[in-house]
Amino acid sequence: MICAGSDRDDCLTAPQAAAIRKVYAGAADSKGRPLFPGYEPGGELGPNGWRTYLSGPAPFGAMQWVYATGFLRGMAFEDRAYEPSTFDFDRDIARIEAKDLGGETLAQAINAIDPDLSAFRARGGKLIHYHGWSDAGVAPRSSIAYYESVVARGGQAAADGFYRLFMVPGLQHCIGGPGATSFDFLAPLQMWVEQGRRPERVTASRIEDGKVVRTRPLCAYPKQAVWRGSGSTDQAANFLCKAPPS
Repeated sequence: MICAGSDRDDCLTAPQAAAIRKVYAGAADSKGRPLFPGYEPGGELGPNGWRTYLSGPAPFGAMQWVYATGFLRGMAFEDRAYEPSTFDFDRDIARIEAKDLGGETLAQAINAIDPDLSAFRARGGKLIHYHGWSDAGVAPRSSIAYYESVVARGGQAAADGFYRLFMVPGLQHCIGGPGATSFDFLAPLQMWVEQGRRPERVTASRIEDGKVVRTRPLCAYPKQAVWRGSGSTDQAANFLCKAPPS
């Protein structure tokens, strides 16, 4: 996809390709150690694709105030002149997390990464967690990282008893996107709580002009939808949920 000659609309310059590789790779410190996942290939296009947020001289546009500028200038550093482009990945994350709010740190107040869900589990709680693979607001693999931290803490069997993660292809930030993005997790959650029927797959639909044009299964992570090899690929019944090759 790199232009052989001059820049054109149907190819990327070498600097553009390098920038996109950084977007896919996610944030890292100066030694290359990963800090947070990047965005996914396939989530670039559309009005809510990450290309919209990262294009132009002011990345994220108005949303930059939500995701970066407002938080860093206000809550993190309390400095209205702070320039987010100067953020130091080696130093500033630790500074922000350790900020004293008077009795607790900023990390304790706002981080949502605690894998200890034992109290929730003990009182019979059931959790269905979903995330779109094309989310341009929150990197999709952050949800996988959280799920895997819960599994690592309590074991797979324990997690299977109360926690299900569903990754949704083509879903952008909570709603919309080019995939099968219409689905209902409330009914499966109710059946799990009231009847003990743990959800393994949920059918999602692609609706265009008010009509269902495609259905696909959403599989409980880490399983993935795999076509049976026959039948229409627009019908969820022709897909199996299988674990990925190890």
